[in-house]
Amino acid sequence: MAHHMFFLSFLVTLVIAVQGIYAVEYVVTNTAGNTPGGVRFNNEIGSEYSKQRLISATNFIWSLFQQNNAADRKNVPKVSLFIDDRDGVAFASNNEIHVSARYINGYSGNVKTEITGVLYHESTHIWQWNGNGQSTPGGLIEGIADYVRLKAGYAPSHWVKPGQGDRWDQGYDVTARFLDYCNSLRNGFVAELNKKLRNGYSANFFVELLGKNVDQLWKDYKAKRTKFAYKCQWSTGTSQTSQPDTAPAAAQNCWKCRQKPPLTSLILLPENTTKPTSRRKSRRRRRHRPLSFFLLFSNLHYPRGFRLMNIREEMQKANRLIAQIGNFGLQLLWFILHLSVSTWYFLLEIAHVVESYFISSGLMKSYKALNLGKLRYLAIVVGSEEAYQTSKVIELLQWLEAIGVKHVCLYDMEGVLKRSKEAILEKMSNTTVFQEADENDKLLDQKHMMLEFVSFSDGKEAVAKAANLLFAKYLTPNNSSEDQEGEIFTEPHMTEALRAVGSGGPEPDLLLVYGPARCHQGFPAWRIRYTEIVHMGSLKSMRYGSLIKAIYKFTMVRQNYGK
Repeated sequence: MAHHMFFLSFLVTLVIAVQGIYAVEYVVTNTAGNTPGGVRFNNEIGSEYSKQRLISATNFIWSLFQQNNAADRKNVPKVSLFIDDRDGVAFASNNEIHVSARYINGYSGNVKTEITGVLYHESTHIWQWNGNGQSTPGGLIEGIADYVRLKAGYAPSHWVKPGQGDRWDQGYDVTARFLDYCNSLRNGFVAELNKKLRNGYSANFFVELLGKNVDQLWKDYKAKRTKFAYKCQWSTGTSQTSQPDTAPAAAQNCWKCRQKPPLTSLILLPENTTKPTSRRKSRRRRRHRPLSFFLLFSNLHYPRGFRLMNIREEMQKANRLIAQIGNFGLQLLWFILHLSVSTWYFLLEIAHVVESYFISSGLMKSYKALNLGKLRYLAIVVGSEEAYQTSKVIELLQWLEAIGVKHVCLYDMEGVLKRSKEAILEKMSNTTVFQEADENDKLLDQKHMMLEFVSFSDGKEAVAKAANLLFAKYLTPNNSSEDQEGEIFTEPHMTEALRAVGSGGPEPDLLLVYGPARCHQGFPAWRIRYTEIVHMGSLKSMRYGSLIKAIYKFTMVRQNYGK
C-alpha cells in the first residue's frame, strides 16, 4: 500500500508540474514571413526557440520578483509574440509583444542573443506592476525591465557603464545600473519595490526600503564611482586616483601623496615638519640629503623623530614590477599550454581525416564486414543550430541507407527536423515513416528504410499523457479500495502506458550525436537505458569513414546485462 500511494503521489505531482509549466499559453506568430527580417527570424531564431525563451523569461521574472504564489502575480492566461514589419525595436501591450522584423534584419551582431534580451525586457512589462497609473516615472518602469535583462545576463555591450547617466529616472540601462546598486545595498530591493508598485507609486518607497531618499541614493551612487584629481602641494603636477569625491586626509599630506621624488633623493623629515610654502624652505630641505644617504647606507639607527621618504613608494614599484613579471609568466604559460593542446587536437583531427579517407576508400579491409544484425535501431541526435542544415541530414540518411541501416530515429530539441519531414521524405523516396508502419513489423521490415521524427516536446507530453492514463485507470471511483491496495506499479506499467499514448518506440542500440554538445540533448530517457552513445562532432564536418567506424566499433562491442 505504501509503495502504491507513493507512486500515485509521484504521478499526481508529475502531472501538476507538467501542467504548471503550461499554465500560461504562449503563441508566436511571424506576420512578416515574406520580408527579409521575417526570413532571418525563421532561419536564425525560430518560433520554437522564442516560445521556450518566453517560458524561461516568465519563470526568471517570477523568481527575481519573488512572486512564488499566483496571488502575487498578474493574471495573464496567454502571452502572444508577433514579428511585425514595422519600425523601432519592440513594445509590449495587452499581454502582446511586438518585435520589429526590420530591426532583426538590420542587426549586425548575434541577433539570437539580442532578441533574447529584448524578450526578457518586454516580458517584464507584461508581469511587472506599474504603480496602477499613479504618475509612476516611465524611466523607472523601463529601468526595472532592463534590470531584469541585466540580471538574466543579456546586457549588450553598448549599455552605459556603472556610474554613468544624468538622472536616476533616465530610464533603460542608466536606471538599471542604479537599481542594481540599490539592490546591492539591500538584497531583494527591486522585488520589494515591484510589490509596492502594485497599488501605487511614491518617492518615499526608497526611504522605506533603504533609509534614504532617491536623490541622496543617486548622489551616493555617482560618488562611489567618480574619479577626482587633486594637486600635490609640494609639486606642480596633478595626480589622478579612484577614491571618493574628496581626497582622504592622508593623501593631502605632502609626503604621502603620489608626487614623490625618486629613491636617489631620499629625504628625512622631523615628525613635526610642516609643508614648505616657499622656494627658500625647499632649499633648506636639500641640506639633509647627505645625512639621509649616510643613514640609508649604514647600519646606524635613524634618529628619533625622523621619517624616511619614498621607501614605501619604491616598495610599491617593486611589487608592481613583480606582479607584471608574474602576469607575463602566467600569460606565457597559458599560451604554451594552449598552443600544445591546439597542436594536439589539430594533429588528432588530421589523423581522423586520413583514417576516414582510408576507410571510405576500402583500403582498411576490417571495416568492410559490418554485422548490421546487432544494429536493429539507430538514433541520430542533431544540435538545434545544425538541424536547419536539411541537406546535410539528407546526405547522412543516404549514407546510412547505402550502408544498410533500415531503422533510424531523427531527433532535435526544437522539432526542426520534424517540421522538415516532408522535405526529407521527398528526397528519400524509398523510406516510410515509423508511425505509419504496421506495429508488428516495425523492426522486421528489411525492404525500406524506416524513419521516426522526435523532438523534446514529445518527451514531456508523453510523460504527462502516460501519467494521466495511469491515474485514470488505477485511481478512479470505479475501482474498489481493495484493488487499489493490491496494485503495485512497476516499470512494465509505465512502458505500457507510454506505448498506449504513442511514445513507446523501441530503444536505439546506438545513438550518434552531431553538434557541439556531448549529451543526448533531452532524448526520451526511458528509451536509452542500454543505448551506446557516441559523439560524432559537427554535422558540417561529418565524414563517411567516421560513420562506418562508429557502427563497426559498436558491432564489435559485447554488451553484458545484469540478472
